Amino acid sequence: MRIKRLVFGIKVVGSMKFIKWTKEALLLIKNKDPPSFSYVTRHIKRIVLRKDNSRVRPEKETFYVGRITAFPYKDLSRSLLWYASVLIHESAHVELYKKRKICNDKNAEIYSIRKQKDALKIFGDKYQF
Repeated sequence: MRIKRLVFGIKVVGSMKFIKWTKEALLLIKNKDPPSFSYVTRHIKRIVLRKDNSRVRPEKETFYVGRITAFPYKDLSRSLLWYASVLIHESAHVELYKKRKICNDKNAEIYSIRKQKDALKIFGDKYQF
C-alpha cells in the first residue's frame, strides 16, 4: 500500500517501512551534517519508492528510489549510511538543474559523487564505499 507522509517538508511516498527509513536517513544527515540536511531539503521535494531502478527527475525535484538503493545491504547501519549519502548525491543533480547546468553528464556525476563522498566522510563511513 502506498502511503504519503510529509517528512521534514519532503513528501515521501511508499510503504510505512520506507517512510520510516527515509526519516532515519534524513535524521542521520540532520544530526551529522546540518548543511547537507539543508541542502537536501532545499533541492528534493518528493521521494517515491519504486520497484525498479532509482532515478531523479530534477525538473520535478523528485527522487524515485528503487528498493535496492534504499535497502542495499543486510547490515542496516551500512544501508542507512548509503541511502543518506544517495539523498545528497541526487540533491546535487537537482541543484545543477536549478542552476540551468547540465545535470546528467559525466561532469554532473563527478560533482554529485564528490558531494556524496564528502558526506560519507562526515558521517564517519567505516565501510569505505
